[in-house]
Amino acid sequence: MDYTRLFDEIRYEDLGKSDFIKLLQQETNNYDLELLEALLYDLEFYFFVEKNEMECNISDKDIEEKFKEYGEKKLKIPTYDTPMNKGLLDKEKLFFPYEFSTLYQFNNLIIKKINEIKSKQTSKQIEKIQNIDLSDTKGTEKIIILEKLGILNYLRMKEPFNNSVNALANVLSAITGEKQTTIQSYINPILQVECDQKNNPLNKLKTVEKVKQKLLSTGYKLF
Repeated sequence: MDYTRLFDEIRYEDLGKSDFIKLLQQETNNYDLELLEALLYDLEFYFFVEKNEMECNISDKDIEEKFKEYGEKKLKIPTYDTPMNKGLLDKEKLFFPYEFSTLYQFNNLIIKKINEIKSKQTSKQIEKIQNIDLSDTKGTEKIIILEKLGILNYLRMKEPFNNSVNALANVLSAITGEKQTTIQSYINPILQVECDQKNNPLNKLKTVEKVKQKLLSTGYKLF
């Protein structure tokens, strides 16, 4: 969709904030997130094209005259303060500081609406996550969860667990509520490749997939 007509209208017509809100609601089908993001992208491209065209018409002589004018008025020459362009001449502020002022207001309105929608979506996801009950998780699944979360490897790096799988099994039995001997039979093949792998929970593909789905349901992202 070409939003040039809309951007020109906002840029050149005498519109207020209430007009911006009505236009935004109308053009994005009552604040559809995908349309809002598309509109924002197109506006950024519009800024790029229009500014580039205007700046290309500025000659070295024009800049020299502006410098002289600013010097006489003892004004500071405007420069960019962003890390990438820091210290470079900001021709927009120097030659046409108010050209896109209404469009900047519209730009901020779009960003605000996008953030509001995403914030509501996040709140709904958190509310949904808070109602998930994983208390029926089996012993093998608990070990897989600890491994997928990186907790197993983290503990394995700590004293005395870096030298004793038995000590780690003792602690994990307290965390999981499973018997120490059962836990040790699960983690031995995970942490020691030379051990018999028949009891390795990570080799049970269906169980691993089930655990992944449980973790995803909590909002945890697997990498």
